[in-house]
Amino acid sequence: MKIKNLLKAIGFTLLILIIYLVINVGLTVFVGILIRVINYPNIGNIVSSEQIISEISKFIVPILIITNIITLAIIMLIFLGRDDKFLSYVGFRRIKVHDGALILGFGVFFNILITGLVDLAIKYLPIRRQIQEFESLMEPLINSGFIPIIIAVSISAPLFEEIMFRGIILNDFKKVFPVWLAILVQALLFGLFHGNLIQGVYATILGIILGIVYYKYRSIWAVILLHFSYNTASLLLDQWLHNNLQLNNILLIGFGGSLLFAIIMIKFYKRENYNKIEKEVENVETID
Repeated sequence: MKIKNLLKAIGFTLLILIIYLVINVGLTVFVGILIRVINYPNIGNIVSSEQIISEISKFIVPILIITNIITLAIIMLIFLGRDDKFLSYVGFRRIKVHDGALILGFGVFFNILITGLVDLAIKYLPIRRQIQEFESLMEPLINSGFIPIIIAVSISAPLFEEIMFRGIILNDFKKVFPVWLAILVQALLFGLFHGNLIQGVYATILGIILGIVYYKYRSIWAVILLHFSYNTASLLLDQWLHNNLQLNNILLIGFGGSLLFAIIMIKFYKRENYNKIEKEVENVETID
């Protein structure tokens, strides 16, 4: 039974990733063809591939958003053929307001911590070339404008990626592996999904944290909020942090804030679980 579930988990994960890749590449090629036809209608025009790629990069935000929407729609259709109901399997369960506020705060400070750790790595590790590659990849996204990048990075990405990695992949692998291993597997896949070394490393770390939070809260909204606050903090604070704070201060604020919010979150979680157990005991005693 475990082998069967493992093959199902691997198969469904590969299917989702292939669907995403095919849609993304297909849309990119389609946009490239449109650019060639509309901007360079004369067949005799010689247009370099670099020129076409440069113009395609202007449409990176709508391509990413549409890819996420179509992939998610296909996943929902596939779930019609599974025994599980999509909404309950993924975990669309409400969380309390104070939990949401704590998660948002934790996401901001955890982003600051990761920013500091990346700066530390740049300072002491030979990764200049990887940083330049990462910056060249991010440049079209950054240049797309504030509103489009907010929609893509703060809304579309958290919704799609949390449903995909925590809501589906983590739950599928949790049927086969111990929880800690399922969390690690989905985090590694989350890192690989980002397609470059710099993002891959910190996305893996973030994926572990998101996996733990999802497992504890049993709600996809918890990790969507965390992912939203992490990404939004990156967009709003990144430049300010580098311009106004030294590396030691960035690390101190990030570590201190993350630790503080994590401790409060754990205390709230434990207290709520204790209250639930007390109520269950009271209900049993009342029935007796």
